Amino acid sequence: MIRNTLAKAISLAIAGGAITLAGVSNASASTTMYNTNKPITNGNPTDAAALSTDGWTRNNNGTNTGTPLPWLGTVGAVRPFGYEGLSIANWAAHVTAAGDSLEISQADAATRYGTAWGPVAGTSYLANIDTAKGAWFDGSTGWAHNTDIGLFKSDVTTEVSIRLTPLFNVSEPDKSWSNFGVTVFTGMDTDTSKATTPNYSHHAGWNETSFTADNPMGTTGLTYLTHDATVDATNALVFTAVAGQVYSIYLGGNSGEGNFNPHAGYRLNLSTAAPVPLPGAVWLFGSALVGLLGFGKRNSSKFSR
Repeated sequence: MIRNTLAKAISLAIAGGAITLAGVSNASASTTMYNTNKPITNGNPTDAAALSTDGWTRNNNGTNTGTPLPWLGTVGAVRPFGYEGLSIANWAAHVTAAGDSLEISQADAATRYGTAWGPVAGTSYLANIDTAKGAWFDGSTGWAHNTDIGLFKSDVTTEVSIRLTPLFNVSEPDKSWSNFGVTVFTGMDTDTSKATTPNYSHHAGWNETSFTADNPMGTTGLTYLTHDATVDATNALVFTAVAGQVYSIYLGGNSGEGNFNPHAGYRLNLSTAAPVPLPGAVWLFGSALVGLLGFGKRNSSKFSR
């Protein structure tokens, strides 16, 4: 009985280790993905300049109807994570292993996918990754026009940290701000018809009365999780991502008046907590079990004589 029990315990321990190792070795690399809507010409990097909303997922923009726009970094250029909603989506990030880090920026998009993409062949474009000084909150309200929205998913349950750095174009007159607001929602917009109410509107304010409301800007299917009004290159918003769950990340400047202007590009650094190493005591315990199994086998042979 003892021998069988010990053998089962050792088998389970070994199997668990094998499963963990297999999960690590077989995982695909963590990656970032970008919407190709309204790219910026390479003559004006890090600043969209125009005040129109970017991040539409279909080619009719304001009505967000028509043919889905291609994405960079997804299989078949489809929208990431099966997203079908009306809300804009500027970028997406997929983490496959705890401890991985990713960057969202024009530079990252160019490094991964090149800059020669966009509506006009042969013209060099950059991903439209930008926001405005008070887009998330300008002291009285935020504004959908310049709030960027990203989708995030992790294959493992892990702690996620988000930090943001503004990237100013040389011609931008106001380079004084560096503080961002970030809100994380569980889920992604599931509203697919303009005939439904509510539905996403880029002519919408938010954060006027509450920083914790579900379904901002007329979306459907978003549940408030957390927010931080003090995110910058040092101070991080931190949340726990559950394996397999998609999150929507709403971000914009929180540096005072100016929910339309001034603009700036940004670099978002996303890091996850490294996996906890298996304690040496566990391996010692396994060795002890093996020793006990051998001892039990010898005693069993002795008493059977």
